[in-house]
Amino acid sequence: MVIENAMNIQFVLKDFSTFGGVERIQYNLAKKFKNDGHNVSFYILNGDSVALDTSHEFIIHKGSKSGFITFLFEIIKLRNNIYKNRIDVVIAAKEQANIAAFFATIFTKVSTIYTRHSALNVSEQRINERSVLLIYSLLTLSKGKVVTVSHDLKYSLLKSLPWGKDKIHVCPNPVLTESIYLKSLQPITDFKLPLSYICSVGRLTRTKGFDVLIQAYKQCITKELNFPDLVIAGSGEEYASLVKLTQELNVADKVHFLGHIDNPYVLMKNSSGFVLSSRNEGLPTVLIEAIALGTNVVSTDCLTGPREILDGGRIGKLVPVEDVRSLAEAMLTLPLHKLSESEIREMDRYSLEQSAIAYFKLFTKKSH
Repeated sequence: MVIENAMNIQFVLKDFSTFGGVERIQYNLAKKFKNDGHNVSFYILNGDSVALDTSHEFIIHKGSKSGFITFLFEIIKLRNNIYKNRIDVVIAAKEQANIAAFFATIFTKVSTIYTRHSALNVSEQRINERSVLLIYSLLTLSKGKVVTVSHDLKYSLLKSLPWGKDKIHVCPNPVLTESIYLKSLQPITDFKLPLSYICSVGRLTRTKGFDVLIQAYKQCITKELNFPDLVIAGSGEEYASLVKLTQELNVADKVHFLGHIDNPYVLMKNSSGFVLSSRNEGLPTVLIEAIALGTNVVSTDCLTGPREILDGGRIGKLVPVEDVRSLAEAMLTLPLHKLSESEIREMDRYSLEQSAIAYFKLFTKKSH
C-alpha cells in the first residue's frame, strides 16, 4: 500500500523498556508506514526507558524521567516537537501517552489517534476502571479518534460512553508479519524441548492465569499419563509461585519454564497445541500467531478478544475463565485436532497490511 502524499507520523509511548505486545505493535506499524513512504518518528515520554535500538530506523525523541511534574513539562515539549517537525498524525498508545497526546494536540490540525489495547478491568493497570472510563470520556469528546483492538473492547467502551459511537473505531493489530513465518522455521538452538508438548506464551502475571493452566494440566496427566509435557515461555513476578505450584502438584518434571525467549514462534509451530489461560486480554496476539502457524488452540472466554478471534469457538475451544476442569477437558483434545487451511487463513485479517489500511482510513476520515 504505497501512498503518493507522504505524511509526518509520530508514535507517542510512555516508555519503550521492553519489546512487549503494545511496543511491538507500534513498531510494526511504524515500519510499515515508513516502507510506504511516510516520515515516521517516535516520542518516548520516559526517555530513560528506551532500551530498544531503533535509531537506525526511526528518529526517536526522548523525554525526561517519569513523574507528575515532569509529565506536565513533557506535554509542552511534545507539543513543541509536533509543531517543529510539522507532524500530521499522532498515534498514542496507553493512557499516559493518550493524555499527553490529547493536551499536546488540542487546538491544532493534527489528526490524533488514541489507542486502547486491553480490557477495562485489567488487574495490573495502575488506575481503576472508573478512571479509565473518565479518560476515554474526555478523549471521545475531542476531535481525535479512539481505536480499540477488538470489537468486544469497542462495545464495552460504548456501554459506558454511548456518545462515542462515531469516535470509537476498531483497527486490527498488525500481528502477522513475514518474519513470524520465517522465525517459525528456524532451528532451535537456545533451549531444549520435550519430544511432545503443548505450550503457552506470555508474561508470568496473575492476569495471564498460568496458575489455572498448571492446575488444569495436573488434571490432564492424571487422566492421561502419556499426555504431552507443558512448556511455558515468559518471565514475570509470578515465576517463583508458579514453580512452587508445580512442585506442590507433583508436575515439576512435566512443566518446563523457558523464561523469555526471542523466538516463541518455533515453539508454537512445533507444539501439539497452544493454551491461552488469561483472566483478561485486549486482543491476545499469541492466540492469533499460534493459529496462523497452524497450531490448534484452546482459550478462556475472557474479555476481550478470544471469542472474536475464535469466532465463538468455531476455530478453537473456549472455556469459562478460571474453570480448571473445563480447561483440562479442552486441553485433552488438543493433540487430536488439526486446523484446516481455511481456518488458518482467517487470521489474515490481522496482517500488517490490513492493519495499516484500517489506520490510514482513520487518518483521512474527517472528524465529526
